[in-house]
Order: sequence, then C-alpha cells, then structure tokens
Amino acid sequence: MKTDVKTIWKIIRRVAFSLASVAVVVIATLLCIAYCEHKNEYYSDMQLSETVFSHFYYNREEKCIYNCETGSYTIKGLQWVVGASGEDSLTVFCRDGKRGFLNVNTGEVVIPEQYAKAWVFSEGVAAVMKNGKIGFIDSENRTMLPFEYDYAYRNGLPIDYLFHGGYCTMTDARGACGLIDKDGNWVIRPVYDCIWTPHEGKRIVKDGGKYGMLDEDLEFIFPIEYDYIEYSDEKGVLLARNGYKWRADYDGDVLDPFVCDKIEYIYYASGCESCVAEDYYGDEYRTNELLYALSDYLKYRVYDKWGILRRDNGEVIIPALYTHIDMLSPTLFEVWTGDDGCLLIDSHGNVCGQNFKNGITE
Repeated sequence: MKTDVKTIWKIIRRVAFSLASVAVVVIATLLCIAYCEHKNEYYSDMQLSETVFSHFYYNREEKCIYNCETGSYTIKGLQWVVGASGEDSLTVFCRDGKRGFLNVNTGEVVIPEQYAKAWVFSEGVAAVMKNGKIGFIDSENRTMLPFEYDYAYRNGLPIDYLFHGGYCTMTDARGACGLIDKDGNWVIRPVYDCIWTPHEGKRIVKDGGKYGMLDEDLEFIFPIEYDYIEYSDEKGVLLARNGYKWRADYDGDVLDPFVCDKIEYIYYASGCESCVAEDYYGDEYRTNELLYALSDYLKYRVYDKWGILRRDNGEVIIPALYTHIDMLSPTLFEVWTGDDGCLLIDSHGNVCGQNFKNGITE
C-alpha cells in the first residue's frame, strides 16, 4: 500500500512539474509575443505617393518605407524622410546621420545615404553638402554645380537652397544671402540678411532690420525701407512702415489703406466704485475699488507694437510704434517706448511729457 502511495505521489509531482514547465513556456511565449507586438507597433505618419507610405515604429524610433502595392518594406532603419517637392519623384531620407534620396513611387533607394546635408530636388537638381561645402547633383548623382558654396548656421533664418524660376538663394561663409543662376553664377551678391522663397515670383528681402521685395527679373518692386513685408492672403502684399500697415498690389497701388492685426477697446479710470449707483449700466466696469470708463478710442496692433485710433471715424491718433499703451484720462495716454521709459501723449497725438522710471519730466 505504501508503495502505491509513493508511486502516486511521484506521478503527481511529475505531472505538476510538467504542467509548471508548460505554463512557464506558455507565459514566456506570450510575453515574447507581447514584446514583439509592442516593439512592432507603428502608424503611417506620411504618404509619399499613392502606393508608398512611411511607417513610424515609435517603440524603436525607426521609420520604414512600405510599398502597399507589393506588400513589402523597401527601406528600413530610417531616422526621417520628407515629402517630395512638387512633381518630383525623388525625396530626401536620413539613415545613420547621412542623407540620401529615394523614389516616392517605388520606395526604393535611388542615391544611397552619403551626404552630410541634402535638400529636395527643384528644377532638376538638388543641393547637397559634402566636406562642409554645398554643391548640386542630378537624379543620377552626377555633380551639376561644384561643391564650392558655403553653408552657414543662420540663427533661426533657414534657407531652403531650392531653385525657383531659375534662381536659388545661396549663402556665403558669414551666412549672408544672395542668388545664383543654374550655371552657378552669382546674379545677386551675398550681401543680404535673408532672401526668402518666392511667392508668385516675388522674393522678400531682409537687410539690416528692413525689408524689400524683388520681382521675377530681380528688380526691386519695393526698396529695402519697410519695417515688414509679407504676402497677403488676398491680392497683393502687406507693407508696414512707421507704425502703419496697408495692402498694395505689386505695382505699389494701395488696395486697403489701413490694416492691423488686432483692435481692442481701451478704458481709463474714471472714479471710485462708491461714487456710482448700484443700478448703473453702460460703458463702464469695476475692478477692485476703481471704476473704468470706455474711452472714445481704440488700441490697434501692428505685429508687436500698439497705437491708438478714434472709435468714431478710425483716424489714427498715435501710430503703432509702442510696446504698451495705457489711458490715464479721457484725453491722455501713457505709451511705453521699450527703453525703460514712456511718453505722455494727448488725444491730438502731441507729446506732452516723458516718464522715466520714477520721475516725470514735463
């Protein structure tokens, strides 16, 4: 009888051990499957063409190029990829810190990664950087313009190094901008702070804090004397100078004489709360113990500066030249100049005093 019990316990222990072993294997397998699924989670972050997509595997920080027509991955291990420019079939990718080019219609590598920097193709060529210099290649990786142009860090003013209308913005060693043609000749010497990508053939130019605009023939439509220039969502261009902003066409004819970025009501302290009846309503509001009345003027903003205009007819009283404006009385404004002081200006736009920190000079 004892022998039978021992035999039974041995069988039970063996079965238990076998079941535990199976459980461990099953659990390990499930964990492995879960880990693989977790590691291989992705989302399509970019569509490069009708059949080619970029898949981002966020748990391993890797991009792979997938061709849904063939059902296969064509390139793996990318750090990033960008969309193609216009109708061009080639675009830039980065792998192991080097740039190359792939075909967005097939997902295949056309020019292997080998360049320190690269930009998308434009008008048949692409700018690439090798040994610290920029040159231009064609779709077969042949050098079309030699590697003799300087690349410079521009502190927030990037250059796209693309050809538009036969010209490309190019920099010198200082980071100054000019334009080169398709033969690599400087048609505008690098003397400007920035020359932006053209819109409708017009290029905005910045130099020394002032802005101008070039036409398709590289002639100045607007000289470099404006505080800011930008392309308008409507017809023409927006110009700003001396606290005023307006919209004009490319011939300089004014289309809208007054444009601003924001308009606000402005109030002044008109008394204390206890002086006003409880049932008073109108163009006044209370804050703390003061009563504020709505003035006959409005604040308007042009970019980051403020000015004053009349509510009734829109006449500008104070141009938008100041960092901040308060109203001290129905006819007196305090305008901050941004240099630790302010001016006192009346409702006719006349300066009647200066306030520097703790003292007022009349």
